[in-house]
Amino acid sequence: MAADAAFEALEPLSDETGAPGDDLWLQAAFLGPADPRLRRAAIARFAAAERALARRDGDGQLAARLAEFAERYPERGRCPADDQLDALGAGLHPLREEQEPEENALC
Repeated sequence: MAADAAFEALEPLSDETGAPGDDLWLQAAFLGPADPRLRRAAIARFAAAERALARRDGDGQLAARLAEFAERYPERGRCPADDQLDALGAGLHPLREEQEPEENALC
């Protein structure tokens, strides 16, 4: 079941109580999927979601978008905020959410 697989992906990140430790929250805030442990968990959770969608998504459009998002971000150790930082670094104005191109939307 996808929910079980998604939960299992988080187990290596949990402490002895089953909760994420304080250091994990800091790592997530500072590094996000650039942290190898968080990236592995994110990839595993996206894979679980893809498997679930494969069973339910009639035309496959949502599954395709999910796969594109996973490949663009967690598989590369990136998150959407990195696109904004790249734009700032290049001297461009980052796009506001309402200005983003339609093809970048997950849903």
